[in-house]
Amino acid sequence: MRVTSQLAASESKALLRDQIWFRQTIFTLCFTFFLGLTLSIVTIALDLFDEQVMARRNASEVASAMRRQAAQAVFNIDPALARTVVQGLGEYDLFKNVRIIDDLGEDLYKIEREPIQSVLSGIADMLFSSEKPIVVLLTFPGVKGEIGRVEVRLDSYLVAEQFFQRSFRTIIGSFLRNIILSAGLLILFYYTLTRPLIHLGRQINEIDPNNPDKELVVDAFHKKSELGEMAGLLNLLLKRLKDVQNKFKRAEQALVDQNNKLENMVAERTTELRDANIKLKLLATTDPLTGVYNRRFFEEFGTKIVHNMQRYERTVAILSCDLDNFKEVNDSFGHAMGDEVLRGFASCFSSIIRESDIFARHGGEEFVILLSEISLEDVCVMGERLRSSFNEMTFFHEGSDVNFSVSIGLSMAPFHSGYDMHDLMKVADMALYKAKELGRNRLEIAPRNIG
Repeated sequence: MRVTSQLAASESKALLRDQIWFRQTIFTLCFTFFLGLTLSIVTIALDLFDEQVMARRNASEVASAMRRQAAQAVFNIDPALARTVVQGLGEYDLFKNVRIIDDLGEDLYKIEREPIQSVLSGIADMLFSSEKPIVVLLTFPGVKGEIGRVEVRLDSYLVAEQFFQRSFRTIIGSFLRNIILSAGLLILFYYTLTRPLIHLGRQINEIDPNNPDKELVVDAFHKKSELGEMAGLLNLLLKRLKDVQNKFKRAEQALVDQNNKLENMVAERTTELRDANIKLKLLATTDPLTGVYNRRFFEEFGTKIVHNMQRYERTVAILSCDLDNFKEVNDSFGHAMGDEVLRGFASCFSSIIRESDIFARHGGEEFVILLSEISLEDVCVMGERLRSSFNEMTFFHEGSDVNFSVSIGLSMAPFHSGYDMHDLMKVADMALYKAKELGRNRLEIAPRNIG
């Protein structure tokens, strides 16, 4: 599933300081600023040294230019000439103090100016100290040794003023270079690093994980760079992922096919076992000829029903049925006809009794019916209906219609016997024998005093 919206949301939440191109630019800017500052400091220091040397050299040359006049004034002790010399030197703006001193250390003439006060004066005094004067020794022809000296002191602020201006221009220039360099690096890193990475990331985000067959592409500029190499490795990874998915799908399909095959085999086997169990159950509980319950099932299940009826004090009855003269049927019409009569008898009775009644073949031509929760009157009506329905049933043998009859003995608990399966069967059989003795084809009810 594609999550382009999630990528856009994550991009919008990303802080500027967390982006690679911005970090790279800041790092480069700091490095270049430090390097530029270092170079600027070195440049300013060298310029300061040159300015100090040049200031004293120029001052010495200016003072030396008036050496002859100053020596003449000292030799002749001429204050007027000394004043002229000092005033001439005072025309040089950088001089703060100018003195002509004789060999006795007395000032022949001097001028002192108030130094210019500024916020930079203290810095200027530190850089261009005016405490140490510039001295020009005076000599005169014919006189051995020096006859005096000219002392000048520089105004440190005026000397430093041009130096400050140059230093300021140097610092501003360095700062502007760093700003321009930073802007250029911002653009360069964004378009050469961050933007291609974002483009590559969006391509990765658009890949369907269930079908990773899309190839990542980068522009020609980055095709041979680390970014192009990374895209190539990702494409190789996607290809391997696709191959693994294909193998997995084939294995999964093979597993599904095998599972379906096993399920079909299990289903077939289960059906066979269920059918076999049904057949076994039918064989164990039903009579194979007539399809009704067999004697074993009747006695086991009937015993449970009798006990339940005793527990709840309900009535339970047994009809013991026997086809009349059935041996003669087999002898006269054959066993095939006898089997047909038995099946017809079972079908006739099964269509009349209730669903809750238990109908079973007890052996040979003998059948029994267990009826629960029924009155004596209703069971008598049921017995007569069964008997008459079978009498009306017609069988065909060699073009002739043949009818048969049945004798029925009835016993009911608690009227004719206690709640015991064996006793009920015994009493019903005795009633059946009574019906046979009285001419067959009848329903005989057991007397109350039996059992």
